[in-house]
Amino acid sequence: MEVKINMSPRHDSPLRRWRRQHDVTQAELARRCGMPVRTISHYEQGVHTPRGEYLERLIEQTGLSADALVRPGRFLEENPGFLAKWADVPTRGRPFAPRKRQPRKERQGE
Repeated sequence: MEVKINMSPRHDSPLRRWRRQHDVTQAELARRCGMPVRTISHYEQGVHTPRGEYLERLIEQTGLSADALVRPGRFLEENPGFLAKWADVPTRGRPFAPRKRQPRKERQGE
């Protein structure tokens, strides 16, 4: 059964906002949580709601509340500045350090 969350464009996903604040890709978050990238994408788009073990993993890795992940629209209405608590936190204290971009490897034969 697919659950569609009502999220208007002005109600961006708290998960997406957190990820952008911490400069973490969907792929990196998915890898650390042990889930497919598509699942992270669906959570951010409101196609699905995290439950069970996936919800627990996201809470553990991001520090977001269950309410932020399960009721994103309502959470953002009630907590518009929720990312402020991470604004001045040094990288060392965060669950994720900002990613370092790796140079692309050249293809063989080029």
